[in-house]
Amino acid sequence: MGLLQKIIDLVKEELQGETKKPAKSQGKQKASASKPKGDSFEQLCAKAKAGDLAAQYNLYDQYADKADKSEALEALFTEMMNNGNAEGEGLLGCLLSTRQGNEKEANDLIKGAIAKGALFPLVFSGIFYACPRGTRRDWDPDVKDRRVLVTPVEPLSAVFYLRKAADKLEQCSDEVRLAYHVVYGHLAYAYMYTTDENNIRKYAMLGAEMNDPISCFVMGRLYDRGGISGIQQNIDYAFRYYNKAEKNAQTMPDTTRAFLYREMGALYNEKGQRKGSVEAFKTSAKYYLKAAELGASYAMIALANYYESGNTLPQDLDKALSLRNKAIAAGYDYNRRKTAPFSL
Repeated sequence: MGLLQKIIDLVKEELQGETKKPAKSQGKQKASASKPKGDSFEQLCAKAKAGDLAAQYNLYDQYADKADKSEALEALFTEMMNNGNAEGEGLLGCLLSTRQGNEKEANDLIKGAIAKGALFPLVFSGIFYACPRGTRRDWDPDVKDRRVLVTPVEPLSAVFYLRKAADKLEQCSDEVRLAYHVVYGHLAYAYMYTTDENNIRKYAMLGAEMNDPISCFVMGRLYDRGGISGIQQNIDYAFRYYNKAEKNAQTMPDTTRAFLYREMGALYNEKGQRKGSVEAFKTSAKYYLKAAELGASYAMIALANYYESGNTLPQDLDKALSLRNKAIAAGYDYNRRKTAPFSL
């Protein structure tokens, strides 16, 4: 479980009431789009203590949710903080925020670190507000999947923190920008809610060049829809970016991944209608099913249509009715869908 999933889990807990392209630089080689080779826990600790920002991010991302590393991380971040390292203060605050009963101390540390110019807590806070937030919906206890009722992101707060982080990254090495590539996709995603077209495209392109899945998803959606930031609709490009996003989809929060699968289902459906391709319709149903399993009510409706018509899936009116009822229980609303940039 990485940083993004950790933050989305925090959000779920909060709502349930359980707890409160790399920037261009002269004389620098373009950052690689591949993930950095993994150091051991001990190596990352040593680099983090020495002030390596990329190591600090990767250390938290890989080990913050590991019970057997928790005490060692807390000791390391405390030592860094006591030595005057603002990043250590922020890392400690973010680590403590994952535990119940530490909300005030964690918030104070995070705020203090941000005031001192730390990068990590800016990213942590920005992603918290950029992630679609939701609670588990156990309206069907016989189905053991993670259905989510989505509530809107807080785009202004997300942009506030993530834009500061992105500006800081402009001054960092390629290695650090690559480690923090998640900033660009979440920033582009948040800008989708503010309709700031230039920044949607700018940050989505930066992240997509590093194979950040959320950036690739946003770029795919831009080419899928067309008309934003001067981008012309191009279905081939849309498929290309969606496929790139899917390769790393497991690192995305569940709700964002549900959006991706739903959009892929819709695009294959359109391809099936355009070319009369039975195979495209079947692929569409596959992605709609993936999205529905993650709580996408629109995908449930699409699957219900397939079962009702019998043209793509075997006709089954009982399944169609059941899916429609589940979609309504999951929050499907025709009117709200027309006004939300992203709606499940």
